[in-house]
Amino acid sequence: MPSNTNTQNTTNCSIRYVDPVVRSILMCMYGLVVHLTTISTIVGSTAESCDTSNFLKDENSWLATLLLAHEYWVYLQHSNVLANPLCQHLDRQYGIALLRSNQHWAIAGTLSAYWCRESMCMFLCTPFLPRHTQYLVLYSLVYHTIKSRGVRLDAIRRYSPQFGIMRIVIDKFHLHTTAEAILTAVRLLLQGGDTFIHAMIIKGLFVYLSSTSEMSMLPMIHWLSFIWITHAAMNQYLRCSTATIMVQLWYSLTSKAKKTENELSSSISSKNLETTSDAVSTDDSSTGSSSSSLFDSSSSDTLSTDDRFVVRRLLEPGFVSDHLKGKQGAASRGVDVAVRIETIITALSVIYIVGLGDTPLKCLLFNVSPKSILGNGSGADKKLTILVMFAWIFWSILYASSFLFFPKKKSAKTTKRYSSRRKFIVYALDVCVLLVGISLAEDTLPRTKIIAFLIGTLVTAKSFLVASRTQVPKLFWIATSGVEFLLKILLGRFLMVEGSEEHLALIGSFISLLWSMQMVLQENSIVYDELLHDQEESLEVADIVFLGHPLRLTDAWALWLLPYSLEERWSRPWWAIIFWPVTYLVGYYTCHWRQKLFGDGASFFNCDNVKYEGVRMQTWTSAHFVRHFITSPKAVKLNIEAAARHANDTGVKVLCLGALNKAESINGGGVSVVRALGRYCGDNRKVSIIHGNHLTAAAVVETTHQCFGDNARVFLTGASSKVGWAVAQALRDRHGYDILCHSTDKSRRDIFREHNFRATSSLKDGMSFSNLWIVGKNDPGVAKYIPEGSTAVVFSVPHCLYERKDVRVVEAGTLHMDLTRLDRHRLFSNMMKGHEIFACHAAGIVAAHRLKTKLSGESSKMNAADMDETGPVDPLTMDSWLEDAKALGFKIPCALPVSKESEFIHNSTSNYENKVVVVGAGISGLSVAASLRRRGVSCIVIDEQKDEDAFGSWGKHFSGLSITTQKRWCNLPGFSMDSKDFPGELVNASEYQRYLRMYAERFGITIKRNCKVKKISRDKEGKWLVECFGNGCGNYVISAFAVVVATGKHRAPKLDTDDNLREKLSKANIETIHSSELKDEETWARATSIARKGKLCVVGFGNSASDICTAILQSASFDSDSEGSSSRIHVAVRSVPPVFPRRRGFFRIDTIGYFTRWMPFFLQEIFVKFLWKVLPDSAECDASFPAHLPRWNKLNGRIPLIDKFGQVTSALRTKRLIDHGPVNRV
Repeated sequence: MPSNTNTQNTTNCSIRYVDPVVRSILMCMYGLVVHLTTISTIVGSTAESCDTSNFLKDENSWLATLLLAHEYWVYLQHSNVLANPLCQHLDRQYGIALLRSNQHWAIAGTLSAYWCRESMCMFLCTPFLPRHTQYLVLYSLVYHTIKSRGVRLDAIRRYSPQFGIMRIVIDKFHLHTTAEAILTAVRLLLQGGDTFIHAMIIKGLFVYLSSTSEMSMLPMIHWLSFIWITHAAMNQYLRCSTATIMVQLWYSLTSKAKKTENELSSSISSKNLETTSDAVSTDDSSTGSSSSSLFDSSSSDTLSTDDRFVVRRLLEPGFVSDHLKGKQGAASRGVDVAVRIETIITALSVIYIVGLGDTPLKCLLFNVSPKSILGNGSGADKKLTILVMFAWIFWSILYASSFLFFPKKKSAKTTKRYSSRRKFIVYALDVCVLLVGISLAEDTLPRTKIIAFLIGTLVTAKSFLVASRTQVPKLFWIATSGVEFLLKILLGRFLMVEGSEEHLALIGSFISLLWSMQMVLQENSIVYDELLHDQEESLEVADIVFLGHPLRLTDAWALWLLPYSLEERWSRPWWAIIFWPVTYLVGYYTCHWRQKLFGDGASFFNCDNVKYEGVRMQTWTSAHFVRHFITSPKAVKLNIEAAARHANDTGVKVLCLGALNKAESINGGGVSVVRALGRYCGDNRKVSIIHGNHLTAAAVVETTHQCFGDNARVFLTGASSKVGWAVAQALRDRHGYDILCHSTDKSRRDIFREHNFRATSSLKDGMSFSNLWIVGKNDPGVAKYIPEGSTAVVFSVPHCLYERKDVRVVEAGTLHMDLTRLDRHRLFSNMMKGHEIFACHAAGIVAAHRLKTKLSGESSKMNAADMDETGPVDPLTMDSWLEDAKALGFKIPCALPVSKESEFIHNSTSNYENKVVVVGAGISGLSVAASLRRRGVSCIVIDEQKDEDAFGSWGKHFSGLSITTQKRWCNLPGFSMDSKDFPGELVNASEYQRYLRMYAERFGITIKRNCKVKKISRDKEGKWLVECFGNGCGNYVISAFAVVVATGKHRAPKLDTDDNLREKLSKANIETIHSSELKDEETWARATSIARKGKLCVVGFGNSASDICTAILQSASFDSDSEGSSSRIHVAVRSVPPVFPRRRGFFRIDTIGYFTRWMPFFLQEIFVKFLWKVLPDSAECDASFPAHLPRWNKLNGRIPLIDKFGQVTSALRTKRLIDHGPVNRV
């Protein structure tokens, strides 16, 4: 064997040193093992039954015999390629030699021709195979078609990615990384599955021939294996692969290679198969270039160092010069034909086997004459009608399939008028054939007529829509075409049942042949070259890359469905939510495993590739979502660093981190990304890392000043971020703003105060501070606490105020770009409108232009670190970024200034024009005012109480009042109590008043305090006149279109009963205390001491009375046990109310009461009485009262007594509460 010291010293594979004779013997041994194993399996299957009732004995045996011989030859070849290292090594070395000589199209032509031959033979075998084997054949046809299209694509671009077909076919099996191990396992699984399918085809053909032919097939199989083993052994001995003959045949067929057979065979000889450093020079007539420019000397030296990875280096991007890429005359046309033939075969198999449920080429099993189709007799008309209908339906199915399998280029010669005419002709023929066929075939099954009628109706409706030029969504046309296609498939099935099997098989085969010829001769029926051009363009090195990330899991579909255009920002289709479980799994895979399996290039999706002002700009979307920043921060950090490494390796100049990819908790605003790149490539870093916060902060400051003017009083959330802190300093120092900074971090608040800023940790403080907000953090609490009618300048991405239609939102983190400077429309706009761009994204373009300017003006080479923008934002230099951005065509969105709110000037002679006046600042009054404000109706609330914290009558009750129901049932419309501000399940009166104050601030309700209403009247014009006095303004009148009186029934306490009981008790020198007078500790202590003596009587037994009794008994029990146990309270009642425990296990009386209110009144009465009798505590309390006392018969709006702590039932049981009837006399 010819030796090569270079090769022997650099290879790690021992196969090259095996003697040729030994290699040949090993090949023979392996071939015999495969042959004998296969024969033993096939012979055991000859006893299987085979339905041959429709088979013609001996007349079709010759075709099946030829197919069996071919399939067995292919099976032996596949078995050796799968598991024989000798055969693998020989084919691999020949492929390497072809790659070195830039013969990518020779490889593609050889492989596509070989796979095309396999596909054609498998397709011809289908009539002779059982049903389950036909499905296996269909899988193999799809597999071969995908491989052929993939190898064609690799030949066009002259490189193959990690999962490229050309690389997978030629390269050896690698186990160095997890991704390579998985890829190797997948390769073995696919190749093994394909080999198994060929074995099943051989088995099916063998069974068929054993049933239809008297001749034994075993001798032929033995002789065929002997020939194959001999030829394989000679290949090993002579070191000449079978692929050599295929290449020679390919060049002779294409007849475009300038070299003769002798020159080519001598250039790719056995020596070249052993060599890994020699390159075969070739000249292609189509490209007019030689392989001398294929790679430089440094690449050649690298290739000769390690043969294990030579294939991936020969097929990596950029190894072949750009001018050599593309198609190559007759060679590429031959590959196109082979790919078209395989696609045609696959399409026909899918339509027949899956769609029509029949066998393709079934006519090979019948002896049918074309003359017999016309026939004679009574059923000739029906038979002919069914044949015509089936022919047209089958042709329309194939015609529709051509758009799916063979997308055509749009021709400039084809006008819209010609296209619409052609559509109408096809539609008319569809309807005519269907209607005529139904009318002639009178005894056709009803289901066939129904399907035909539905197709005709659908086609007619489409015709009307086209003729009327109605704007219909594209998705509608796709859906209707899909339904029409499925209905035609179903109709074809029904016609095959009703028609003659032999004749339909012949017609179907004839139409399939015509359609196949049309598709083969149609040169532009292959994958779009425009799409390929876009893929090649996307591989072009970018000047700037914007690294963003998807927002929600339901946005995952947008990464693959480009272009991604939006009618409204941050919107998504409703149907995306349905696939949330699927997108959850997709999100977990992309975040945690995609980069680990497929390398750094799989840590993102390249969603856009455009040029702006000569700068190549790409948008990469990271393979993680917002939720992963919380659940998997480590995986997010690794993905970002992997994308940065890939950007550095591919020559990207500027990497701009977007949204949370620059979060402080993840990478410190890009600082840790720079450090990771430093560990990865040291001082040879090529890419600059920026976060774009300088331009973002400058845009926010200018937008805020446009909107709020000078000396404004604003509330700033997100002040602890880099952008927020720079914005706060700039607005205060330049424009004199009074800013309240919000942060939940105590150390940050201390920093704010050190720099003379106000600071708070609660968003509710912002409600009372100002209605001008700057929102720099996506906090759901902002949407809850921002006051009604406020103006918010937001720069968080995204913000949380989309549902607050009552708040004016001004987005400050975005810029408007000049679309005329783009070379084409953007495919992916980061969930924004086409003319919008994030300020941090625009900062990347500014940085790229700055880099170009500095490089052109300096002789020395700049370091990438000189353009880094990480860490804090400098308020002094951020304006320069905005100036450069404006010079490049970016604009700040116009923001109209806020209008000054009109204030009430209180004087005795002023009349106030309002649409609505609300009297009373309690629950009802505030709810009405808030609802009016939300509807844009101006209103004013009048309240007589002076205290700013007093709302309604809650301050007029006894101290320590606790609300009976849970706080969730006490929320007012539009604003609920937060668990942080109100942590308990229940709230007392003082806490509820604090909530009402927050409610008034939240909706911006104007309350006139210390203002009493004297009179409400109406003037002649119909306006209401509210005469008021107080508030230091004397008497004045407020006019309004409507007045709401919401003073409530508890505004003034009722100090005496109807029969003047308190007056009678006073005359009898009995001390009386009203519940509203239990304000101080002294009064409570006196009542408690009286209860210890058993001398306290409570008149009435409602919820207030039960709360007072409970509080007094609990206070008495805190003293000594002897005194506490003697405490007694007498209760005087006129009628006994129902007593319900507030909580007993899962039983919640307030929850039940909430849903009871939706019942009719009579059902409410019945339900309350039912609970009164059924609940044990309620029944025990009822039994403790005297039987002669009347019980509540009807509620009449009254509230049953709620035993909040179980003390009422316990006190009645132990007689600490002694019940009596009403007080009749004193």
